[in-house]
This record gives sequence, C-alpha cells and structure tokens, in this order.
Amino acid sequence: MTATPTWPAEVVQWVIARAWLAGVAAAAIVGVVFARDQVLAWRHRRFAAGARWLTIAAPPEVTAGAAAAFWTTVMGVLTPSLWRRRVFGYPHIGWEYTWTGRSLTIRVWVPATVPPGAVEAAIRAAWPAATMTATDAAAPIPTTVSEQTGGAHWPQHTDLLPLRSEHDSDPLRALLAAGAEVRHREHACVQILARPAPAHRVRAARRAAAGTSRHPHGQPMRRPAPCRARRGWPSSPWCGSSMCSLPARPSPAPGPQQSGWSSGTR
Repeated sequence: MTATPTWPAEVVQWVIARAWLAGVAAAAIVGVVFARDQVLAWRHRRFAAGARWLTIAAPPEVTAGAAAAFWTTVMGVLTPSLWRRRVFGYPHIGWEYTWTGRSLTIRVWVPATVPPGAVEAAIRAAWPAATMTATDAAAPIPTTVSEQTGGAHWPQHTDLLPLRSEHDSDPLRALLAAGAEVRHREHACVQILARPAPAHRVRAARRAAAGTSRHPHGQPMRRPAPCRARRGWPSSPWCGSSMCSLPARPSPAPGPQQSGWSSGTR
C-alpha cells in the first residue's frame, strides 16, 4: 500500500507561517511590470527622438508589385541583429494618410534608429517616378487644434488566418472618399504602423498552418500566411487591412518570408 505524500501539506503550512512572502511576491510582480513599462517607454522615446517624415508624391502610374517590393525591402531594413532586438526591440514605420482640409498628403514616418537613406532607397526602387521630400517628424495633427478624437483597431484573429490581398476594386476608395469630407480648418490622419513580427510567432503560425489541411473558412491553405496585429506592438508576413497597387498598405510578396509583419491602424 502506497503512503500518501505529506510534503504538499508541509509546504502549504510553511508558506502560511510566513505570510510576508505574499508581500514579497506582490512587490516582485509590481516591480517587473513597472520595469517593463519603463523599458517600453525608453524604446519609444529612442525611436521618436529625431524621427523623420518622407512625404511621397505618387507617380501617375504604378505597377501591381510595387507595394510588395517596397515592404520586402523595408523588412530587411527594419530587422535588427539578435542582440539589438533584445535590447532595443523592433523598430516600426508608420504609413500616413493626412488630410488638411481637402489636401491629402501621403508620407512615411521613419524612426531615428533607421539609417538615413535606407527607407528612401526602398521607395525609389519601388516607385522610380515618385518624388519624395524628407522633413523632421512632428505631430500628425497640429497641436493648436483644440478638439481631437481618435482610436485604433487591429485584426483579432489568430496568426493562422491570412489577410485578403486580392480585391475587385481599389480598397482605398472608401478611405479617400471619407477623407474628402474633411472641411476647411479640419484635420484627419490615418496611420498604418508596421514592424517585423518576432520569428518565433511566424514559426508557430507556419507550424499551425502546416498541420491544417484546409482553411477554417473552406479555402485550401497551400502556404502559411500568418497574420496578427496589435496596437502597441503591432503579426503577419504582410499585415494591413487592405492592399492595392498604390504606395499604400503591405501586399504579399512572392516566395516564403523569413519573418512576418506586426501592425496596427489608428
């Protein structure tokens, strides 16, 4: 007959006799959360200090694969070495549609940690006929505006589900139509924030996709295309709620990707 072990009860009695351990555990948890928040805030300040805007004047004609070429190049630019990822995190860029009255400006927010000329070269390679102007980044909505409101959204599905990349019509049509309603002395800005997703999330999504014979909605899953995004960081190999041939959202590039994209829209 096997005797019932008594060590669990002894451990419980030992912990109960030392109630101060609960305070130590609570303090440790609070300290870890506080330290994490401070590290994230420090990383954000490091990205924002000295950031720049790349204002793009779109060419009259663009090719269907221009956006894919741009995001493929930018992925390599934004993917740091292992130790830099551990210390500084993944840098992100922001694609912005900004309205001042009826005037629309398309630009890219680039953090200060990205070397000058890297993203500029990716834009010139993707859209050779586009013109570009670099300026210091500032608030997308002027600080003199007294009343402001905003929000953010991102996909809520798992990394296994890909975003649709083929559309019968221009997916930006609704956005541009909404921007046309901005009146004189009003401002509006839509930002698509994207950064390379951690490799372990992409690998996990691909393993899950490889073990699924069919897409949850009935479409065959021939090549894993993980997608997930979150506002603070924001994963998908090409994450964005819509894609088109204009210099806009990320669009899927041919061939397997070594890492994905993490993004949010606000």
